[in-house]
Amino acid sequence: MKAQDLKTLLDLLSPCLGDGKLLPVLSTVCFDKDGVYAYNDVVATLYKWEHGLGEFAVEGKALLNLLASYSKSDEEVDFNYSPSSSVLQVKIGRSTVKLPTLERSAFIFEPPTGEGSSVMGIGIGRDLTERRRLRDTLEAVAASSVMPVYKAVVLGTNKESFGLMAFASNGPTMIHALVGKVKAAPDKDERWIVPKLAITQILAALEVSEEDGAQLALTKELIVAVCGDVIVVAKLIQDNAPNFYTPLSAKANVTLDKWKTTELEFALSIASAVGASYTGVTTSFQISKGMMVLQTKGGKAEARDSIKLEKSTPDFNFGMDPNLFKKAFALESLSGPLKLNDSAGVFGDSGTFLYAAAFMRVNAPQNQATVETDDDIPF
Repeated sequence: MKAQDLKTLLDLLSPCLGDGKLLPVLSTVCFDKDGVYAYNDVVATLYKWEHGLGEFAVEGKALLNLLASYSKSDEEVDFNYSPSSSVLQVKIGRSTVKLPTLERSAFIFEPPTGEGSSVMGIGIGRDLTERRRLRDTLEAVAASSVMPVYKAVVLGTNKESFGLMAFASNGPTMIHALVGKVKAAPDKDERWIVPKLAITQILAALEVSEEDGAQLALTKELIVAVCGDVIVVAKLIQDNAPNFYTPLSAKANVTLDKWKTTELEFALSIASAVGASYTGVTTSFQISKGMMVLQTKGGKAEARDSIKLEKSTPDFNFGMDPNLFKKAFALESLSGPLKLNDSAGVFGDSGTFLYAAAFMRVNAPQNQATVETDDDIPF
């Protein structure tokens, strides 16, 4: 196998390498008769490959480090496994390296057979647009949270449109995207909470595969994604998926069709810079007489900016973290109006891609807005 091809394979598998302190096999790349795979306690990624080397497991980081030190990507890397000595011999360039292995009996993961799937025939990431939406959805996944659903992506079916929707929320923000299609309408809409790493691995599989999307099968406990020669298997998170449609059904007080302007983006950057420099900084937004006024205050620091809107709208005041507002400019998948309801700014099109950012509470007596942070977030 060429060095570059092997490195691509190991890069695909490496996110699934776990901590092998208690179970050494979790930090290894496993070779069996069907292919090569790596798994941790949540997600596994398998690559179908008739390697003919035998069945064994070898330390994943050792293989990755060997390939990282070898610059000749077009040359062959030779493997030779010796069952009697439990050693994998790797010939790379002029060097020969011997690595210890684990036997097949140490494997604890068995690829699923597909039996008992409650829902099948779901395509995900069928084109570049769906893949971009799915990747953008990860922007709303929390880095850490006591609530498992905030660290995951919720996949849900829509029996009316046959669409597969992805939802993610970290509390202050939420993303809702059309990422696939269901071949046959389900009897009822279903939702599954999928670990973030599983979605990341599905996207990685789509990058290395020439297939038009991945095919999903789901049980009560597992999601299985097949993308050409790559299979991603993950345990579903057993929790109640929230109804993400609820905060989106609120009536809009103001709708801005052409909100994405360089003037507003610059004003948000200034507000963010002030907020990053001082503590206790808040930003309020006042819409009145065809203008949007941004006012940022914290300690003795203050910034003020006025943006002319395309048309006059009802007067409206709200508070929002300018960084959350700025994120709307960075999301490639986002297009469509900005709707301001009582608790959030909702950007985009609910049928394809939507981004929502929560307000902070605003009081604006005598046209002087102040912002009070509020723990009540809509998502």
